[in-house]
Amino acid sequence: MPQPTTPTLSPDPAREPAAYSSLTHALADALIDILRYVDACDDGQVALDDAVRILEGMAHVVDLLSEEQRQELRELLRAMAEGESDPGRRDFLAGFPEGFGLDEDGTDPLGTDPFGPGD
Repeated sequence: MPQPTTPTLSPDPAREPAAYSSLTHALADALIDILRYVDACDDGQVALDDAVRILEGMAHVVDLLSEEQRQELRELLRAMAEGESDPGRRDFLAGFPEGFGLDEDGTDPLGTDPFGPGD
């Protein structure tokens, strides 16, 4: 089975700056790309300690958000996932709320399981 490729941080020409509905949307889009890249890197690309620090730091920021801000981010991520054409990025967006503590009840905003069935 072929190994998934590491996502790139190159700008996607399909996502033009004018397509962003807000500054929040533009920043969330960039943040998702960075987190997805870090999550997919192996030790030769990003040191494990650094990757953990980055991902835990983001989880901590999410934890500090007010409920209103968390709801805004959940809705934005849901809209981004629904409009995403790249399956890997769409799955990452769909799994972000649960993976970073945004969904208190553990529900998936798209009703999918990006990590596949559990063992």
